Amino acid sequence: MHKPKHLTIRTRLRQTIVLLAIAAMWHSQASAQISQTKEYIRAGERLIAVLEMPPPYFTDVSGQQATEANLLHSEGIASGTTGCGGSPPTYCPTETLARDQMAVLVIASVYVAALGPGQGGNFTYNATRYFADVPTTYWAFKFIQKMYELGITAGCSTNPLDYCPSSTTLDYQMAVFSVGARMCAEYGPANGCASHSFTYPATPQYYVDMPNGSAGFAQVQYLTSLAVISPTPPNCGQSCYFYPNISITRGSSTPYLTRGILDVFSY
Repeated sequence: MHKPKHLTIRTRLRQTIVLLAIAAMWHSQASAQISQTKEYIRAGERLIAVLEMPPPYFTDVSGQQATEANLLHSEGIASGTTGCGGSPPTYCPTETLARDQMAVLVIASVYVAALGPGQGGNFTYNATRYFADVPTTYWAFKFIQKMYELGITAGCSTNPLDYCPSSTTLDYQMAVFSVGARMCAEYGPANGCASHSFTYPATPQYYVDMPNGSAGFAQVQYLTSLAVISPTPPNCGQSCYFYPNISITRGSSTPYLTRGILDVFSY
């Protein structure tokens, strides 16, 4: 049986709205008025609740990426970065996502999905390093350790076993990591990730450059079938491209974390 996912902020608000509305309708018709950051619940002319909505946090993202980046912040997964200049708080969506940053975002998403908001760093890990190029003093050490322990990655090379923390994350790799982490979130990280299988459509092949048998094919097909990712531009028919070997950016990684691991599609 799948482990229930934690209630997101938006889901909790919706459940509260439903309960308040049911209570109010015993006496009169209830209504809700939504502004950018507040939700007003009324029973007829009487205001019975004002629910605070989480306001946008990052100043340098827009559109769907803003929705997803701000969701990551509200869940305690992403605090942003200052490496791209501008006025903080910034998410730096055009920066390439290094493998050390990716590990932090992926593992934090797993534990938020399993334990709830703000629990992204609440896990135990082996203090003896697995990777020769990730010392115990490395800033993302515990998250990289957990990537290995949960079976999400086996590293970038063997003899010695390396993780390549400063290397960029490729698009197909992000799909692989996302699906592995999704299995952890779904079944519970205590059970690991590698032992769980997932069902994906072998046909139709969604992308011209991701044929059956290519690295990440199953994961890309799976995520596309769930609408976690989608072809760009849309409606490209039989000529859609995924570009698997392009370095993913912090902005383009957000759907893999929110829709892919957290299984949340709205903020």
